[in-house]
Amino acid sequence: MNFPLSDYLLPVETLPEDICGDRCCLGWNILRRNPDSDELPAGVTIAFAGIPEDRGSDIPGAAAAVEEIRSELYRLCAPEWNGTLMDLGNLRKGASLEDTYTGLRDLTDYLRGEQIVLLLAGGSSDLLHATIPNLPKGCPPVRVTTLAPGIGMGTHPLTGSLSPLMRRVSTGNILLHNLGHQACFTPADVWDNLHTSKGDSLRLGRIRTDMLLAEPILRDSRITGITMDAVRSSDAPASAHPSPNGLYAEEICQLASFAGNATHCQVFGVFDATCNLATSQMAAQILWYFVDGFSRRVQEDPALDPGQFVRYLIPLQGYDQTLTFYKSRKTDRYWMEAYCDGDSLPNILACTQADYQTACSGELPDRWMRSVQA
Repeated sequence: MNFPLSDYLLPVETLPEDICGDRCCLGWNILRRNPDSDELPAGVTIAFAGIPEDRGSDIPGAAAAVEEIRSELYRLCAPEWNGTLMDLGNLRKGASLEDTYTGLRDLTDYLRGEQIVLLLAGGSSDLLHATIPNLPKGCPPVRVTTLAPGIGMGTHPLTGSLSPLMRRVSTGNILLHNLGHQACFTPADVWDNLHTSKGDSLRLGRIRTDMLLAEPILRDSRITGITMDAVRSSDAPASAHPSPNGLYAEEICQLASFAGNATHCQVFGVFDATCNLATSQMAAQILWYFVDGFSRRVQEDPALDPGQFVRYLIPLQGYDQTLTFYKSRKTDRYWMEAYCDGDSLPNILACTQADYQTACSGELPDRWMRSVQA
């Protein structure tokens, strides 16, 4: 498919020889797009792009951080993998914010069609909604996961209007999940809207107690976005809305690794970092851990290759239900079937071993109940 990349992207200005002293650095091992050609070389698995756009944010400054994040990413060691990472450059800023959204949507659609994962450094977090495809009516909603202190990232949860992402939720076009929300930043009506749409959110405390609860949510997501507001201010002092509470540096990197390891994830972005060395280093390391997780990605799906899974049927006395679970023979990960009203075929959802054990004890797992609620 021909796509005018040069019309959408500015060439990379950061050069490895200017910032990378060691040949093992990622900057020496990343391809850079040829500005004189619209052809991508064969074998590109991940494409990185900066988005210097923050007109949709109530706190400007995220646009200026893109180059610093790129430089810090280049300085990190190249991960051990067989894939190819290409730096496309920066998305051209449109005459209006809507023009930038359109450009990002076109670029995302093109790379999705080429089966290339898009890695983004923002820019403000309202941009995430532009990566979501516009699907025909009747198609299953796109699963999107955000890591944010409030639900529906794109504006500050207590001062902004309804974000573009939450407006997409109301259309039924997406199924939104959020990780790391804090009750002090989450109005009750936003929480209710999320659950009415069959979305889910794990509070910061639950993630800290058991981070593996977040892994199935990320495993099912096609698009994952992180606002640096999700990270506590001591680890990311120059996020758009710094706060003393939030995810620790090692926690956000582990979650990024989960996202990279997720079979279906097509877009991953980090947003809302303003110019500050420590914050740019944190954002770059989040991106690096996504690539590291991607390097260990295993393509497996119970619906496509059931022979690679052990199938368990768990009858639940008193519920008139028999739950079906699948366990991967390769990775020991679990999935479960869930029927929604009107469905002739089940939805197959990622889950944890704890969900399977809950069913074995005669109870319905919370994740199953949320997925089939009316």
